[in-house]
Amino acid sequence: MEHREVQSNNAVRNAQRETSVLPVCVACMNFTRGQFADFRKIVDDKANLNFEILNVGAGHAIAKKHYEILVVNCFDTKDRSELSSRAASVEAKVTSAVNLAIVSALKDFRPDIYLSGFLDYLIFPFDEHEVIYRLHAAASLRECSVRDYRHSSDEMVERACAYMETRLDQPISICELSSAVGTNRNTLNSKFNKEFGLAPIGWHRERRLQRAADLIQNTNDPISKISGEVGFTDSNNFSTAFRKTHGVPPRHYRKMKHAQNLMTKSKDRQNYSG
Repeated sequence: MEHREVQSNNAVRNAQRETSVLPVCVACMNFTRGQFADFRKIVDDKANLNFEILNVGAGHAIAKKHYEILVVNCFDTKDRSELSSRAASVEAKVTSAVNLAIVSALKDFRPDIYLSGFLDYLIFPFDEHEVIYRLHAAASLRECSVRDYRHSSDEMVERACAYMETRLDQPISICELSSAVGTNRNTLNSKFNKEFGLAPIGWHRERRLQRAADLIQNTNDPISKISGEVGFTDSNNFSTAFRKTHGVPPRHYRKMKHAQNLMTKSKDRQNYSG
């Protein structure tokens, strides 16, 4: 009877693949043999789940690999510091849309999981209903992060970018930003460097200077006013930063863009009259 049920479950998953509904890939990292067997049995026993479960060991041979959901065994961690270290180690080896941590119900630092860079957790020994619920929640979060992102498909990076976009009129600190998105500065710096090649505060500074360029080009506001609107209290510092990013001082940039606009309008009139 059990053999027939396994065959039936496999048939359902094969049918899902054939109808182009790709399974959500769930990678299990640092699992013990017993943990992986228990975890896989829970998922395999549910024929309506479209998850592909993989055991990726310690991750040494899968650098730069991407999985939709990554479940990391943190059962043996003792405090937030060890959790943060485990999260940073994982992110250096593999990327995923959603990271989950496995923790012990006997330890009272589960709230620290979110501050360590993980988005959710599972308690070991596993409870069938919790595993199914959290996998579904993770899959839904993964779909949103892939479908709706503007800056990055990494959900944490996207939230950080969205937060900074609403604060282009002021400088912010890495502590403020990491607290706003529920992580630590090391995790956030690592993610931004991997995604954009610069730290979050550097990304924010570039967006402020791009906003300044838009205002210089499309308004007649004084440069001193624009510098204040993008969070620079000293116009000389603003001019230096703007020139470093855009290659020319703000006033020169405005003249250059106005000349380009006039040239474009002149060509358009010639094309229309011709």
